[in-house]
This record gives sequence, structure tokens and C-alpha cells, in this order.
Amino acid sequence: MSSTGGRGSEPKPLRRHLLCDQLVERAQALGGLFPEAPAQRWFRVSDATLRAGVGGVGADVRFERTKESSIEGSLRLETALAALAEVAGASDSGVVLTVDEAHLARRADLGVMAAALQVGTEAEWPFVVVFAGLATMRNTERSVTYLERGEWHHVGSLDEASTFRALSLPAADSGRPFEPAAVQYLAEQTGGYPYAIQLYGYHAWSAAEGQTHIDMDDALVGADRAGRDLEQGMYVGRWTQSSSREREYLVAVAELLGRGESATGAAVAAQLGVNTRQVSSCRDRLLAKGTLVDERGQLRFAVPGMAGYVRARSDEVDAPDRLRVPSRQETPQQRPPDRGPGGPQITPGVP
Repeated sequence: MSSTGGRGSEPKPLRRHLLCDQLVERAQALGGLFPEAPAQRWFRVSDATLRAGVGGVGADVRFERTKESSIEGSLRLETALAALAEVAGASDSGVVLTVDEAHLARRADLGVMAAALQVGTEAEWPFVVVFAGLATMRNTERSVTYLERGEWHHVGSLDEASTFRALSLPAADSGRPFEPAAVQYLAEQTGGYPYAIQLYGYHAWSAAEGQTHIDMDDALVGADRAGRDLEQGMYVGRWTQSSSREREYLVAVAELLGRGESATGAAVAAQLGVNTRQVSSCRDRLLAKGTLVDERGQLRFAVPGMAGYVRARSDEVDAPDRLRVPSRQETPQQRPPDRGPGGPQITPGVP
């Protein structure tokens, strides 16, 4: 239910009430698929198509508006979900409601949805509700209390064995298996990042069109195409959405990784010529956004290949000396021109 661009692009923020509007429409459309659905509905299903492919199985539902509702806000959503629950229950069925990119939803929309779901919990609606999004969806200024009571699971990168299976099994099941060297190469290139696994696998599969196997040549072509997609979409999106201070931090991480050094919080701070505390808020923001991940104290980019992209754009970031400001104990005239690691100061929290 997210609003997205093309393949590999960054999702655009949801417009006001769009989430709830889509929930109402999909609830009405899905309700029309049950044989026990009532005759009077705000939406009438005009066509339903089941689709299957390498990416999985899904359904497209088309519907027509038959009656304009005057009910607004949480009551409108509650009414639509209650009607869906009624027809699902009559068919001895259940409903799985998924909301992707939930971190883009407005707090007001989440509040409306939470109010409706709270009613559904008391009424024992046959629903399973799943939200998916970046860690920022749990920020107190964005989330709502009721949703915090849910069962939360952190889904990080896949390990090597899981990445191997995620690439190889769907291809084999679809009649075009990977050669061992090809799938091993792609598994390493993806870094276990779930979206990259899908993207690299898709492009390798497409490159092997008409063949019985996906070989190393196909994997190389697929990796090149996937890399371009990531650069034009996720790399650009994360870079442009980062503040100047966050970009400086990202460049420091990328430079450390490029030299084969450990990118710990302390190492990044030293690279910037400040102490760890002074850039901790910047680090935390980048982790919350999902741009960086912390694995046992080691920082790395969540999306594979982004370190190289950032290094190539390091000239767009001011040199650390330009961002230094005097500490509270000294004036600009008193400050030495170069104090070395740990000496220069930056203003914490400035975006």
C-alpha cells in the first residue's frame, strides 16, 4: 500500500489520508470476492485476476465505486473493515492485511487505523495485520501507542546460506537453475540485503532468457544492471535525503571501508577529527533511516555498493575543517589551526 516510483526508486511520502483511503477501498474490493458479501457496497468488484511468476503469486482486483460514503475518518475505516470481517467470518476465512513502507505513513493515518484495529480486537475480527518499514516507524513522534503493543521483529540482512537459498531455489523451481559459481557470485554481491537479492536475481534471470541455466556471464550482466538500478534509485535517494552533516559522516565511513579499515563509531569520529559523542546523534539518525547498519560495533552501508557511490561524491561534501566550530572553552582567536583527532568541535544535532 505504499506509493512508489519505478523499480529501485525511493518511495514517495503518502499523501494525507491516502493510507486509510486505500485500506477502505481494498477492504471493499476484497469483501466483494466472498460469496456471502452483501449486495450493497461502496465498491463493486468488476474483475479479479490471479497472477503467478518468478516473483511469486498475487492478485489484481479492479473495482468500481457504486456509492459515495459520507462517513469520514476512523468510523469509515472501521465500517469497511467490520464489513470485511463479517463476510470473511461467514465463509470461515481470515484476512491478512499488510501495510508496506509504514514509516512513510502520517501519524494521523496510523492513529485512525489503530483505532479501527482496537475495535476489531475486541470484536475478534479474523484478521492478521502486518506492518513493514524502516526503524523510524517506531519513533515516538511518528508511531501511536496502540501499535507499540504489537509483536515487533527486526528483519536485517540474510546470512550467506540464506542468501544462497533465496537466489537459487526460486530459479530452480521455475526451471532455470543457477550454476554454482553464478549464484555464489551474486550472493556475495548482494551483501544479504533483501531488496538487492530480489534485484540481482531478477536481472540475472532476465539475462538468461531462452537458456536452460543461469551461468556466470548472466550473473555478471545481471549484477551490472542491478548496480545501475541501485545507483539511480536507492543510492541517490539516500544521498539526497541526507543532511550535509550526515553526508560528511557517510563519506568518512566510505573512506574507512575503502581502505579496508574498521568503521567503528570511534574510527569514524577520528576520521572527522572529533570525539564520538559529538557525532553520535548523526550516527543514530543514519542507523534509524536504514542508510547504515551496525554489526557488533562495525558500521557498514545497508545497501551493497553504496560505499563506492559515496566515495565518488565526496567532493560534494565540505572538508571537515569547514564544519569545525570552537568549543565552549575557547574563542575562534584562541583555537589552534589544527588540533588533530579529538580536538576540533562540531555542533551536535545540526542537520
